[in-house]
Amino acid sequence: MLVFAAICPHSPMLIPAIGKDNTPLFAKTLEAYKGLKARLDESEAEVLVILTPHGEAAEDKFVIPAGLANENAAAQYQINFKEFGDLATKFEVPAQTVLANHWRENLKKDFKFKITQTETLDYGAGVPLFYLNKERPLPTVVIGQADLDRVAHWHLGEMLGEEFLASETRVAVIASGELSHCLNENAPGGYVPSAKTFDNRLIELLNQKENESGKPAGVDILALDEKEIVAIKECGLKTITTLLGILSSSRYEPEFLAYESPLGVGCLTMNFKLNH
Repeated sequence: MLVFAAICPHSPMLIPAIGKDNTPLFAKTLEAYKGLKARLDESEAEVLVILTPHGEAAEDKFVIPAGLANENAAAQYQINFKEFGDLATKFEVPAQTVLANHWRENLKKDFKFKITQTETLDYGAGVPLFYLNKERPLPTVVIGQADLDRVAHWHLGEMLGEEFLASETRVAVIASGELSHCLNENAPGGYVPSAKTFDNRLIELLNQKENESGKPAGVDILALDEKEIVAIKECGLKTITTLLGILSSSRYEPEFLAYESPLGVGCLTMNFKLNH
């Protein structure tokens, strides 16, 4: 059963030891994360699935890191931010390998997966886990995106959604990702005038469950112009598309929580209220 779904940003600047004076610039995002943590706790989820755009990628396979397994203990994921010079912030979350293998087995006729022995998660997974799954951590499944188009990610989401609905396990899903990286002159991708328009349009589509033709709003997101997407240097569309595919078999209400871009990168936080 799907009990929680959200879109979360993953800027390393959200980690206090990294962002330092910059972290308070994300006040809206930090407040939104607090709200999501409360909703996640209320959902009584039993497993957390996080869709990450970073980490190891495979040309035609969706990557599932296996975590570190010890002889006398369940597999664990390590989260740290050493690559950003933060040697102090680190924690572990349990890896839910049984469910990950079950879903992979059920979907292997339609999708290719790559199981890696990766034990340390990328920051795309690590930042949302820091705010949502650090205290009393839920068993976690991490799914990385493939070098395939958004349609393939939508279809993966559709089939995962069916798996979740058929399961008695209470599943929470987070799509980690950020929007345009080109929103001002100091942005990491440089300034692109169309970036803000793109982000506004995407948020507008996400706030609609259906388009004017009565089709899921995700259909319009699949149709967004590829050249424009490349130009604004996003890193969230595939994970968001996968999440929308998951939600396509559920009744839900989109709930916009925050959008801000203090450092030139669009940080969107959304909740999706599930109606069972």
